[in-house]
Amino acid sequence: MKRLVRNINASSNFANNKIMFSPADIVALLSDIEQLKDCEITVNENADGLQLTIGDYMYELFN
Repeated sequence: MKRLVRNINASSNFANNKIMFSPADIVALLSDIEQLKDCEITVNENADGLQLTIGDYMYELFN
């Protein structure tokens, strides 16, 4: 069973220099972290934002 760890709300205030990642970029970045090598990592987009799953843990990032 997946466990929801925390909800994260995106800021409406952006700096002049923005760094943006696609869902595929996020998965690629996290997959390169040695401690996460054995975890399944997925990112799903929905109307409210993103749902990031790392192993048995789920994080929701809201727009």
